[in-house]
Amino acid sequence: MPKVRARFDKVRKAFRHLSLTRKFTLLITAAVLGVTISLGLYFDHVVRASFYETTQRRMDHGFKRLAANLQTVERELKEATNFIKTDEALIASIQFVNN
Repeated sequence: MPKVRARFDKVRKAFRHLSLTRKFTLLITAAVLGVTISLGLYFDHVVRASFYETTQRRMDHGFKRLAANLQTVERELKEATNFIKTDEALIASIQFVNN
């Protein structure tokens, strides 16, 4: 702890010898840097949240479309198999090819 105190005293003494213009410049620079960092962290959080929500919506939409397309394909396959079962001409041609 004494080392920290000694460093702090050195910085304080160095700061006392600065002119008012330099002190003001350091204050303005620190304030601008602080605001910039704060805004950067805030916008990083906002952008990440927005990206997560957008990605979630797109994934949900994609899976819903996939499910709908699978149901359509399943329905079309069932219709095709029912057609094959009932079409006598197709059954006769398949039997002719197999013999």
